[in-house]
Amino acid sequence: MFNWPNADVILRATHGAESRDFRVHIFLSFASPVFKGMFELPQPSPSASSIDIIDMADPPRALEVILRFI
Repeated sequence: MFNWPNADVILRATHGAESRDFRVHIFLSFASPVFKGMFELPQPSPSASSIDIIDMADPPRALEVILRFI
């Protein structure tokens, strides 16, 4: 569900050895002030890809539940 090929950003949820990428649209910033603030933070320069990757220290399942709610 969160593997959009035309995504604006990748949210990388990592908790211990568990990691998962969520390819989402910045449209989330309209639904949540938390995401809005996160997307406004400067990110490290992207490597070979043109899409920003935001590392999150949250369990992947928790982030999935939040994204599904939004």
